Amino acid sequence: MLVQLRDKSGEDRGLCLDFPGFPISGVVSDYRESAWPIGAHTCKTSIPNVNVAIMDQLFSASELTTHGHLHFVRLKVCAEVLIFSDVKAPGHVQETGVRQDAQIVANPCADKLSQQFVMDSSGRIKSVLDDGKCLTIGKEWFEAGERSPGRPWHRRDLGLSRCSTSDAARQVWRLAPIAG
Repeated sequence: MLVQLRDKSGEDRGLCLDFPGFPISGVVSDYRESAWPIGAHTCKTSIPNVNVAIMDQLFSASELTTHGHLHFVRLKVCAEVLIFSDVKAPGHVQETGVRQDAQIVANPCADKLSQQFVMDSSGRIKSVLDDGKCLTIGKEWFEAGERSPGRPWHRRDLGLSRCSTSDAARQVWRLAPIAG
């Protein structure tokens, strides 16, 4: 399945959660982008070789509903909220909550709260660490390559932001089947 924003938000092909870069080997540790935050990207459907192209957008619906993981199936990593509650550094103020606009990164799947999410009945995806914050795409879009001449792909930043009815277009998701 794809985790796709319900609203097209200016991208007629839709926006999907996307692993940064394109780790064609499937071994994410081989790629410099593996430490970069997860973003939203033009959904890579209805293109030649969709089976390969989609590998950095493919999620397990059952992992989300059963274990609360946003699990990249082919990359064998899970989305994780970037938090700073366990930082032990001089001068660092211990944090207990999730920051506004906290980034989402991908790490090996583990049984930890920072990797657990819930999709509510309206389609909002929330971290179990803070159910007042929803997975939210940024307002600005950036060009992210060009699959076919004149049809650039786009990407947007992604983070956990306060859930809000005024931001619903950037916060409501759906699990979408892959259309070839």
